[in-house]
Amino acid sequence: MNILLVKLDLSNQGVIKNDAKRTRPEIEDRSTFMSYLELALTYYCKLTNISYKQGLNELLAPFLYLKSSSARVSLHVVLDGFIRFMKVYTPKFYNDEEFLALEYSFVLITVLLKYHDPELSLYMESKGITPELYSTSWLLTLFAAYFLLISQ
Repeated sequence: MNILLVKLDLSNQGVIKNDAKRTRPEIEDRSTFMSYLELALTYYCKLTNISYKQGLNELLAPFLYLKSSSARVSLHVVLDGFIRFMKVYTPKFYNDEEFLALEYSFVLITVLLKYHDPELSLYMESKGITPELYSTSWLLTLFAAYFLLISQ
């Protein structure tokens, strides 16, 4: 399957397109970057037979930046690096429909908060403030932030 010929027809293609628009607004050649990001995300989801989940765009962006940087890496090389990264560092995180890894992460955050700051934990529970409300974006982009830090 050629990445440049992939059909943009996933059931949640609109989410992918919107995430691509929001990703890395500071990139110079914005329209090309967004187009490649949408293509690569769609291709990756079809290749691995997973449903797109928000956060994948932030993980792919640093790899795609190599295409637009002075390195001028091909899109196929970018995607190959991304696929390898996902296999090594997030082997099961994005692979299931229920997103169980994320659910387990919420439980872990709850336990950590209860241990480290029981008073804050009780207050948040009494107000109905669950980890889902404040930590989803942290967890989904955790690896992207880490990758950006180590690549500088």
